[in-house]
Amino acid sequence: MRNIGIDVKKVKAQPGDKNDPFTAPIAVRGQQLVGVVVSTKAQRSATILMERQVLVKKYQRFIKKRSRVHVHNPDSISAQDGDVVRVMATRPISKTKHYVIIEILKKAGEAASAETGEAALDVAGVKEAQTAQRRSTKKKVSKESPVEEKTESKEK
Repeated sequence: MRNIGIDVKKVKAQPGDKNDPFTAPIAVRGQQLVGVVVSTKAQRSATILMERQVLVKKYQRFIKKRSRVHVHNPDSISAQDGDVVRVMATRPISKTKHYVIIEILKKAGEAASAETGEAALDVAGVKEAQTAQRRSTKKKVSKESPVEEKTESKEK
């Protein structure tokens, strides 16, 4: 395993991935982010969800903001949906991937770790909320036709 300059847990090196910071000469630098993996459908890729609080000056209140970031998921890490991970910035790996997962802080289903410093997001709850929001924004079609409603209002 190559030293990437950050104190992380040891991982089993799996050669063959040219974008793995532990085995290939790819530099990690800059931002370190913590988020929850919400999708691992693409090969060696993942989407993480990060939640943060932003102050609204006018109301002196905080609101929650969420961001999704596409990251590289090396074979040596192999993060799954629901894992809390630490990612670091790197050179552009593809059109949308500019981060690489360097450590799994908490596996899906385990108790929250003090190391993460954040409460783990409930991925299933997030997906259910997004689905409910999409359903509520769709147009609701009334069973009665608009023509029948107009004739009823004229008769009154």
